[in-house]
Amino acid sequence: GRFLYITGATKAYEILSIDPVNQTLSLGETYPGTTNAFAAYSIRPAPAESSLLYFSEASSPEAWPPTNALSLPEDGDTITGLFNYGSFLYITKRHKIYKMSAQSDPITDGFVFPTIDRGCVNNRCWVIADGVCYLMDENGVYRFSGGNDVEQISTPIQNLFRKSDVGTINWQ
Repeated sequence: GRFLYITGATKAYEILSIDPVNQTLSLGETYPGTTNAFAAYSIRPAPAESSLLYFSEASSPEAWPPTNALSLPEDGDTITGLFNYGSFLYITKRHKIYKMSAQSDPITDGFVFPTIDRGCVNNRCWVIADGVCYLMDENGVYRFSGGNDVEQISTPIQNLFRKSDVGTINWQ
């Protein structure tokens, strides 16, 4: 159920099997490019699954049944992480944040709501300190208190986040 994405390739390739001992994998079709042991690649789920949030049952932390999934809006954005803040689970994407809430069982009463139009670079670019959440996205570092408002706090170093300036962050 996973796909191999090779930088520079024109398409993704379905992975049929993996041999962890020999560090090899078998693809569903022949890769037409040249072999490069140092090629940049990623392994990701099928595009149809990229906006699903899977969860496990209580007392089964390593089991994610295919029926235990909440769908996030298809907005062309990529999920980058999760964090618990207050009484919500926040789902971060590169350019947006959603919050998830459930009373007793996410399957029957779990809901996902859009929160803010800011995101988070990855699952290591947020921290909760003194009851406030601080995050970093491609527009800078900001303070988030759980509502709809954010406060930009990276103003002194904002030049690093401007795509047109020399010496800026390379998000590729």
